[in-house]
Amino acid sequence: MGMGEPLDNYDNVLKAIAIINSDYGLALTGAKDHPVTCGLAPRNRAARQDSAVNLAVSLNAPDDRRRNELMPINRKYPIEAIIKACKTYPMPRRRRITFEYILIAG
Repeated sequence: MGMGEPLDNYDNVLKAIAIINSDYGLALTGAKDHPVTCGLAPRNRAARQDSAVNLAVSLNAPDDRRRNELMPINRKYPIEAIIKACKTYPMPRRRRITFEYILIAG
């Protein structure tokens, strides 16, 4: 988190996840892996098909007007498109999508 949009660097993020989850890496199960995306809606589904990680989505605002100010990507992928993509995101039992936000005074 904080190092750019993981779905823009998709192939390298998948390689890193594979290494982290491998026996020669950290041998994690993937259950706690959460690439944090700003919501590149078309890539959300591909991420689930190619990897067993959970997904975290940074909304950072309660509506499109405010999100447009904070995150210009919202003009291309508004909250409604992100929610729609998340509803079709194939999740195994006991897994979930995490929605993240920040609080800014005013």
